[in-house]
Amino acid sequence: MPFSEEMLSWVACPQCRGTLKYTREEVLLCIHCRICFPIEEGIPNLSLDSALPLSEEGSLIPRQAAATFVIEKGPDHGIAFHLEKGACKAVGRHLDDPNQTQVYNIDFTMSLDSSEKFVASSAD
Repeated sequence: MPFSEEMLSWVACPQCRGTLKYTREEVLLCIHCRICFPIEEGIPNLSLDSALPLSEEGSLIPRQAAATFVIEKGPDHGIAFHLEKGACKAVGRHLDDPNQTQVYNIDFTMSLDSSEKFVASSAD
């Protein structure tokens, strides 16, 4: 069942507040965030927990066990990131710009000083 253009004018990406596009896969796509939201019985599910990320090629990445974290304070307030089961990431200040948050994929243990830590909550 196609999603109406009128309904598209009433919804926005919950992460960036950007425009969503209806796709042939019958999901709502946020091009900026590279995530899709399912439509269940004609109703879009705009929960970040149900969002499906896109691969580099633009195909949907199947859902797997993951936690979603949302930055609660600071200049990057509201930005979310996913941590898949078995993955290890560090979150802290960007190396070149101390006013930006950076998510690092790491293969080793590292500690963060007080200027690099932030408050996040799990959306799961």
